[in-house]
Amino acid sequence: MQRYNTIISKLSYCSLLFVVILLPLFRKLVPYSIGLWVIFWLLEGRFKERFALIKNKFLFWLMIGFYLLHAIGLLYSDNLNSGLFDLEVKFSLLLMPVLFAGTMLSIEKFNGILLTFVLGNIVSLLICSSGIVINLIICPKTDILYQSFSILLHPSYFSMYIIMAIVILLYFLQNKIYTKNTIVFYSFIILIIGFVFSLYMISSKAGIITGFIVLAIIFIFNIFKFKYT
Repeated sequence: MQRYNTIISKLSYCSLLFVVILLPLFRKLVPYSIGLWVIFWLLEGRFKERFALIKNKFLFWLMIGFYLLHAIGLLYSDNLNSGLFDLEVKFSLLLMPVLFAGTMLSIEKFNGILLTFVLGNIVSLLICSSGIVINLIICPKTDILYQSFSILLHPSYFSMYIIMAIVILLYFLQNKIYTKNTIVFYSFIILIIGFVFSLYMISSKAGIITGFIVLAIIFIFNIFKFKYT
């Protein structure tokens, strides 16, 4: 039984890493990878322990109730297809927080998930950059910004993922995670600069504005933290 639990736990974690790395690469495969993760999540069992991990039980049941109300509302909907699509979207918004809240992860595994997300964005950027280079060779006057660059995702989504990757790298640097090695430390700094430049290439107005706001908040927060510590 112990061997079974260990294997299922590893498969569950690997399937979660698979979900995370696919987000900036192949969004159409994400629902299937989430389905695989859910299967292993359920096979792990230990639901009482998982439920105990959820700190805000009121918010948890509020989310469940909110979703059930929308499901019941389908009985009175004139447009069933639109209602089902709305439920599908809301289900993902409900499912992911619930699963994450009930996932028993060590800090090392959690950091591994964050690093995997960053790696997924790096691969995505390499693919997009290769596409631009090929297009410039074929047609030197081709556009290289916005959707011409972001060939895997909508520019708005891609820019948000890039911002998240920048925040993760700043978190690693600030907390000295993976950065004891000097090469890794400077690699993270180079990656941050590359990600910031990629925001220009993606040229999503929402992404650029959000990026400035997020980085400004982090900068101000660190100033106050440094001042009062």
